[in-house]
This record gives sequence, C-alpha cells and structure tokens, in this order.
Amino acid sequence: MRFTVVVLLAGFVMALGAYPAGAAPNLLTNPSFEEGWHGAFPTDDPNPLKQYAPTGWMNAGAQPWQYFQGVFDATWKNPPCDPSWPSALPPIDGSYALGHWFPPQDSTKCEYDNQHMDGRSHYIYQTVTGLTPNTTYYLTAYYATQHPHFWGMFRMVALPQTYDAQSGTFDPPLNEIYPIYTPLEEGGYMRRFAAPAETGSTSWPYFTAHWAGSDEKWSKLTCDIRLGENQNAVTVFLAYLCSSNNIAEPQYVQVDNVRLATHQQLEIKNVRFTNFTSNTATIEWDVMDGDAMVGGLGAPKNKTYVKYGPTSAYGQTVYGVEVDPVYCDGDRHGSPGHYAATISGLTQGNTYHFAIAVDEGTYTYIPPYSCPGEPVTGTRLYEATQTADDTFQMLPLLTITNVQATNVTSTTATITWTTNAASDSKVRYRMFDLPYEEQYNASQGTSHTINLTGLSPSTTYTYYVQSQGPGYNLTTSGPYTFQTTLGPNVMNGKFEF
Repeated sequence: MRFTVVVLLAGFVMALGAYPAGAAPNLLTNPSFEEGWHGAFPTDDPNPLKQYAPTGWMNAGAQPWQYFQGVFDATWKNPPCDPSWPSALPPIDGSYALGHWFPPQDSTKCEYDNQHMDGRSHYIYQTVTGLTPNTTYYLTAYYATQHPHFWGMFRMVALPQTYDAQSGTFDPPLNEIYPIYTPLEEGGYMRRFAAPAETGSTSWPYFTAHWAGSDEKWSKLTCDIRLGENQNAVTVFLAYLCSSNNIAEPQYVQVDNVRLATHQQLEIKNVRFTNFTSNTATIEWDVMDGDAMVGGLGAPKNKTYVKYGPTSAYGQTVYGVEVDPVYCDGDRHGSPGHYAATISGLTQGNTYHFAIAVDEGTYTYIPPYSCPGEPVTGTRLYEATQTADDTFQMLPLLTITNVQATNVTSTTATITWTTNAASDSKVRYRMFDLPYEEQYNASQGTSHTINLTGLSPSTTYTYYVQSQGPGYNLTTSGPYTFQTTLGPNVMNGKFEF
C-alpha cells in the first residue's frame, strides 16, 4: 500500500499561520515570534517594556529577571547559564518565546541580580483593537513546560476592554507592572496550568485548571472570549509562573503559534486505513480541538467526509460516520469524535487520491472524561479544514488462515495465524464493548504470533487479526473470540486470600 498522511500522524494538521483558503485571519502581530531579537537581551530600544519582548509584544515586569527570557529558534541552547542545556522541543513554526532559567544562587556563571529569586513570574502581552462588540473570539496558544518538581505553570489570559480611540484610553486599564492580576479581578478570561491548591478559588474566573507536569511536549490551550455590548478590544497575556521554592534550577515554558480569531481551528488526526476488500477501502480519523474530541459531524449533519478520485481534483465524496458517539454507557466509554468511511467501487491496481475535510460550523467539543459520568462539553464556531492531498493504491489482499487462540490463562493468551506472503502482525482485541486495544509486531513473516498480557480472568474477548506486507494491502480477518480462565485464587466461585 502506498499511503503517507503528510500532516496528521505526527501531530498538528498544519502550522498556525499556514491557513487553508478562507480561514479566519490571526488578529495578533508576530504570533509565532519570528520577528525580534534572538538569544541575547537587546539594548537599542529605550523602552524596557519593548526592549525585552518580541516584536509586536510588550513585557510586564519590574526587573529584567521578571521578563520572558527571549525569542529562540530551533538551534537555541539556553544562555548564559549553561550552553550545554538544549531547549526541550524544537519550535512548531520557526521560533518560540521562552520563560526563565533560574541560575543557582551561588553560581558565578550568570550575572543576574542576587534578588532573582524574588521574580518568578514572566509576562508578555499584546492589545488588539477594532474588534466587534457582542462577538466571541477564540484565543489559542501552543506551549510546553519543564520543571523537575512539577510546578512550572503556563497561564494565558484575555482581558476584554473598551477602547476610546480619541483619548487612547482603555476600560478597564492595564497594570503594566503586574497585569496578570488586574485582568482576573476585572473579569478576564483565563486558561492555565496551575497547582491543585489554587483550583478551588471562586474569586477568579478560571476556565480550567490542571496540574502542571514536566511533560515537555507541545500542548494546545484555548479560551473563548465573549465581548460585551461596548467592548471592542482584547489584551492577551502570556505568563510563566515558576515554583516559589528556594531551589534554583532549570525551569521554562516554550510558547509558540498564538492565535486570536473569530473561528477556532480543528485538527484532523490519527488518519488510518483499517480494512480493504477487493473493491473497498475503509478509512478512519479523529476530529479534535487540542485534546478535546469534536463530535456530531456525521449523519445527519454530514460535516466531515472523504474526497477521493483518480487525481487530486477528486470528484467523489463519501461522508464519515461517527463510529460510537455515545459518551458513556455505564462504565463503557464511547468514541465521540471518531469517524469512519468506506470507499467503494475501487479497482485493483489503481492509485487513488484522497483528502479528509470538515466544513465550517458550530460543533460540540468533548474534553477528556471518565465513565461512568458525562463530560463537560461546550460549543465553538470552527473554520473549515482539509488535510493535504495523499494517495493510496488498491493492491492484492493477503490470505489469512489458521487463526487460533492458544495458551489461554487467566491473564494471557497467544494469537497465531498464517499468511500466504511475508507481512507484519497486529491483533485488535477488547472485552465487552470497550474500545479496542492493539498489539503489533513489525517483523515480516508468514507465521504470526502475538502474545496478549494483562487480561482479566473469566472474561470473553473479541479480536481481529491484521497483516500487511510489501505489495499487499492491509488484510483483516475476524471477529474471533476466546475466554480467559478463572484466576488462581478463585475456588468454587469464592475468592481465597
């Protein structure tokens, strides 16, 4: 099979700033921090609020050690404390703003003032005017935190304001030294990472609060900003708050691709072909907003679909079906936001172009949740998006025979099968109606063995086997079932301890 999803399998659909046709424009200046100084503090601007900020942004801090430390590209290593320490992640779109590296208090490597331990909060901000009252805007940023003691926090705050162009004044006004507090007390909108002790506050309008782990991976943070009747401006704050312990150590936040727009952006992820027959191909994908799934796009709305055809002009469409839209069925977790479509009428040997699309519209987003229970959902206006053009080829199918479940115990089972050509091995299995789990072996062969572990005693499992090899499309066989045995400590229907 010739199949390469260019932008989906490894993360984001596209870099913000490389928008599809018709996308809502980003209202922020220099949202990816690609303009401005890199690697060292500038000294040629007399305004310190601009001097220590990327172009288009302002800084807010009483002393230099309270500023964001700079704007850096993919080659950056943390100066001046330890040039051997690399940035945690390459930037998403060319550059990123960075939080602070706190040097050891007795270090001679760094020449920061010895009061640096007093300044552990860093803010940059930008004000956008000329907005439309009574309108919802969507603020998004990608960020990554690093701290050895799980306390580094990233805060993103939006302050709706009324701007008087004649007087040049804002209501409410900004506190340029510590702006992070004034917006919250004045009714600002906030998305952040925070320590659990802070999440119980009712005086500030927290939209979300999470533990700030040292995940060192890019994550997406979004807040929805509803302007009031006379409000026509928003000030966006990006803040990094370090721990307040007396240990000086590397701790930072990377911030990239900040966006303020009238529409939120979707991501189409986890695109994969899950089954082929002699004349059909089944493709599955997820529609997401950060770590939230976006549901309700299947029938009858038909808002997400596969475009396909012999060329990149496509010409044919098949609509996606939401495979398991129920949030919870007791303890069973559904799969809202997961879609599938079967393309039919295909011809062996032919190559087909395809892309997955989502139309513009107001849809429901579903943050991560646990069952039993119901997720806390919301709605957002999303812009249309489409994946890059890609291809797949209708190749011969493998022959799968002799599928067996052997060596079944209370917690393990061995699945074996044979194929008529060298290929890889995958087993998809589940108990009850839970989502499928997978075990995969990339080794090529005609005799296949997958060992399943961590199973539940006295439970019936449903499973499929899959193989794909050079010159062959993915072939699936099943469903099959097996039942695990009673556990070793269960006798006569009673648990023995």
